[in-house]
Order: sequence, then structure tokens, then C-alpha cells
Amino acid sequence: VTAWIDSYRELLNSWKMWHERAHFDIAMRAVTKEKPPPQMYVTCSFCGKSISQYMRGYTRVRNSIGRLGVTVSKLKLSSCPSCRKPLPRCAICLMHMGVITGVPGSFDGPPDEDAPKLTDFASGFTWCQTCRHGGHTEHIME
Repeated sequence: VTAWIDSYRELLNSWKMWHERAHFDIAMRAVTKEKPPPQMYVTCSFCGKSISQYMRGYTRVRNSIGRLGVTVSKLKLSSCPSCRKPLPRCAICLMHMGVITGVPGSFDGPPDEDAPKLTDFASGFTWCQTCRHGGHTEHIME
């Protein structure tokens, strides 16, 4: 059965039916109770060690510290936890990955209640799968 499922996924991919493939994967996940394995790993370009593994624990620490009144922006990761080399820079603003940019009201006085709020995704880092250029998600989407 597993071989059939994998073959069907490959067939949908070869026909460029990515939306149907996503719906199929969602339906298959609903049938199985197992957590799907990670499909993406972020590694340091200097030492090659995983950064994504550290980020899973980092989120738990960040959430527990946030309750104590420490702001999340002070806890952003901007260097490799293993070798301490800086993470890649955003192709737009040239700030290192992990540095929060564009937060409404952070430099312009009191925050505007009507200003759009950034999510963790918007202040995160994303990249093009073709050319491998990357940057803060909010910059790439502009």
C-alpha cells in the first residue's frame, strides 16, 4: 500500500497537480494518526549543523519567557547556536535572519492600533526554491 501511495504522489507531481497532491496528503494524514516527518531542515552554511532542531526548543523557551514580561524580539536567533557564525542575510534589507524588521511602531513612537500586526510568519525567513535567494517574508511579499 505504501508503494502505491508513493507512486500516486509521484504521478501527481509529474503532472504538476500540486493542489490535488496537497489535498491527497491532507486526506491521507487524516486517516493515519502518525505525525508526518519534517520535510525541511535549516542548517548552518558554515558548520552544517541543524538550526531547525534548535528552533523547536527555542520556541518553547521563548513562550515560557514571554509570560515573564521579556519581549520576544530580544530572544531572536541571529547566529548559529553551534558555531556562532551569523545566519544568512535578507536579500532586501541585508539584516541577518532572525532580526525583526518592520514592526509597526517600534521606532516611530507609540504603536498605532489600526496598523497591521505582523505574525511570526511575516517576520520569519523564506527563500526562492529556484535561485535560493532569501529574505524576511514581509520583504519578499512586497
